[in-house]
Amino acid sequence: MCLFDKVTCLDGDVSVRLKIISGRDGQDAGVVFRAADSNNYYLVRASARDHNIALFRVVNGHFDPVPVKGALARNVGVLHPIKIGDWNLLRVTYRGNQTTVYFDHRKVFEAFDTGVKTAGRAGVWTKADTVAYFDDFRIDKKK
Repeated sequence: MCLFDKVTCLDGDVSVRLKIISGRDGQDAGVVFRAADSNNYYLVRASARDHNIALFRVVNGHFDPVPVKGALARNVGVLHPIKIGDWNLLRVTYRGNQTTVYFDHRKVFEAFDTGVKTAGRAGVWTKADTVAYFDDFRIDKKK
């Protein structure tokens, strides 16, 4: 995880262009927001291996999937094709308890959660041995 230290916000918009290159144990990259530290934050993860996009609440290093509006209770996130080697734009807007996720300018889901209620930093994230490129990271503080 790499956090941008110059902006802390409770509500905001964060976006990044990402390209997953490889990984044997993981092919996952994403955006972190409301990060208090490396063990407490929200994560929107795009997985080329699982072909999905999901929202997680991370508290004390424990990952809990946040249910997506309209999805089945047992599903983590939503199915979405993500190809190794393609550039994609991942954008997250978060206001209060609502998070909206966009992938390549298309809304993929909304989720509601009250687990992390404090302002924090935003940044980028990869899993295990994932090799990924990030470009054009942007954050717009709303509150």
